[in-house]
Amino acid sequence: MNSFTLIGFSNLHNKSLKRITFLIFWPCLSMVKWISSPALPLPAKEIENYTIEFISKLLKNPIDTFNYYKDLESSKAQKKQYEQKLNELNKLIDQYDSTRELLREQNKRGIIGMNKLEEEIDRLDKQHRNNLQEQERLNTQLAPLIIIEGYDKVFKVFKEHYSKNLDEILQDRDRTQGLLRLIIKEIIVSSRPMTPKDIIAGKKKANQQIPHKLFIKLRLPREILSGFIREANTKAIDIGNIVDIMDSSSRQSDIYGAEGRT
Repeated sequence: MNSFTLIGFSNLHNKSLKRITFLIFWPCLSMVKWISSPALPLPAKEIENYTIEFISKLLKNPIDTFNYYKDLESSKAQKKQYEQKLNELNKLIDQYDSTRELLREQNKRGIIGMNKLEEEIDRLDKQHRNNLQEQERLNTQLAPLIIIEGYDKVFKVFKEHYSKNLDEILQDRDRTQGLLRLIIKEIIVSSRPMTPKDIIAGKKKANQQIPHKLFIKLRLPREILSGFIREANTKAIDIGNIVDIMDSSSRQSDIYGAEGRT
C-alpha cells in the first residue's frame, strides 16, 4: 500500500503550533485507523493530483515555479557580494590567534606597555566576536541563494532526462510515484480555526479546524541527484556533470518548495 506522511499544524489564535501527525493511504483496500484530529481531512486523491501538478510544473519550468525567490540575476549579484564579504571576514577570523600572539610578543619586547596590550587585546576580542556574528549572518543569508542555484542545476538535469516523456510517465501510476518519492521529502498541511463564514458538509465539531495551506517539502539537490543516479542507472547521463553538481550542493539545507492553497 502506498502512503504519504502528512504533518498538520493547528494554530489556535496565534498561540503555539500544535503538531498533529497522521498518514494518508491509497488505494484504500481496508479500514484505516485515523489519529483523531480537529482538522478536516484532505482527500488523498486531491493531494496526489495537486502534488503531481506541482512537480510537473517544476520539471517543465523550474525557474518560474521557484518564483518566490528573488530575480535570479539579482540573486547571483547578491551571492557574489556576500561571498566577497565572507571571504574577507574569514581571513580576519583566521588571523585572530596570530594577531593576539603578535601583540603579546610586542609587549615582551617592550614595544607596547601592559595597559596598551590589554587595551588592544580587548579591542581585538570584541572585533573577533563581531566578526563571528557577521560570519553567521552572512552564511544564513547566503544559504537560500546557494540552494536555488543547486535546484536550478538539478532540474536542468531532470528536464534533459524527462522532458520528452514526462506526460507518459505521469500517466503511469508506479512511475509517477517513483518520481514523487525521488523529489519530495514530505507534504505538510497547515490548518486554521473555522470561522462563521466557512461552509462545510456534515455536523460541525468543537474547535473545528479546516485545511489552510499545503506545503511540499523537497529533498536536497544532492539527495535528489543521488536517487536519480540510482533510478536512471546513469544511462545516457553525464556523470561528471552530476558529480560536480552534487559537490557544489554539499552546503545546502532544507527548503520548502511549494504553492499554498487556501
